Amino acid sequence: MRLIVCARQLQAGLERLRISRLFDGYRGRPGADRAAIVETLEELASNVCASDGITKVEINPLFVLQDSDVQMRVTKTPKPTASA
Repeated sequence: MRLIVCARQLQAGLERLRISRLFDGYRGRPGADRAAIVETLEELASNVCASDGITKVEINPLFVLQDSDVQMRVTKTPKPTASA
């Protein structure tokens, strides 16, 4: 399976989030590295596409730390198996 989303689409998706303005900085803190977030999401999407058994992925939470370090907890939902 090939990746059907590009970096530009992921960036646009980030912009549409209600929390998007928090990526610009909050309470005097520096803004998030949006390019690092998009790169991480691209890698995740590629891994999901390479796996045949995943139907849904949930990211909660997503942390954007200093030096473009992005950490997240990902919950994957496997495809149901056919019962014999």
